[in-house]
Amino acid sequence: ASAAAAVASKRSFAAIKRPAAASTRRPRSATATASATPSSTDATPAMAQPAITLCYFEVYAKGLQCAMVAAHSGLEWRAKSADFNFKAVKDTAAPFGQMPLLYIDGADSPIGQSTAIASTIGRMSNTDGADHIKDFAMSSMLMAEAEDLYAAMVKASPTAFVALGTGTKTAENHALLWAEVMPHHMGCLEKLLVGDTDKFTITGLVSGELFLFGIIYQIVLCSDAIFDDAPKLKAWYNRILSHAKTQDVLAG
Repeated sequence: ASAAAAVASKRSFAAIKRPAAASTRRPRSATATASATPSSTDATPAMAQPAITLCYFEVYAKGLQCAMVAAHSGLEWRAKSADFNFKAVKDTAAPFGQMPLLYIDGADSPIGQSTAIASTIGRMSNTDGADHIKDFAMSSMLMAEAEDLYAAMVKASPTAFVALGTGTKTAENHALLWAEVMPHHMGCLEKLLVGDTDKFTITGLVSGELFLFGIIYQIVLCSDAIFDDAPKLKAWYNRILSHAKTQDVLAG
């Protein structure tokens, strides 16, 4: 399915639309119930876990990363309902007055911040690499790297809402983003891939990898030239992109 609505420029970024409303982003059933098969990492929770609900706006931005982790977790998950009212919880239940939010069935309050949401889902589903300390450390590093990439895009790339030339989105910063910043980051990631494989970890699908995919997917919508000098990273990206659970998320 097409992943982007019309955007302001070739490299418009944070406002790229999801293909369907969040309330309809439910794979396989009306409750977005995960497949009965083991999760993508072949790891299963130590005990049955409660269902989770993800709440975000109708853009990728900070939401796609969390949806990727949820979709590959093996947990029962759903998107926010059509009548979810963020204004009603913004100044009360939302920890930082913003989305995304993660609601865990039976919990008293939601969890805020995308990295905390992804980490919580990863721990609940045993997809955070914690069975192997090197994989857990790698997962955590990749999640932090994804946040750095997001910040770099927000600083320099125009969006459907903020034009080039506004604030820090200067022509100079924009040129630097693609000429130096992205090549540096992609080079670092290329070196972190294990040997000649297309994996950062044993399974290749820990929560940090999925979270990283969520931001790189958005960058690729702006320019796939980021892979010009990173063939292993491109193979990693294409492997996760072709996964059925990833396609469920991107299809809405």
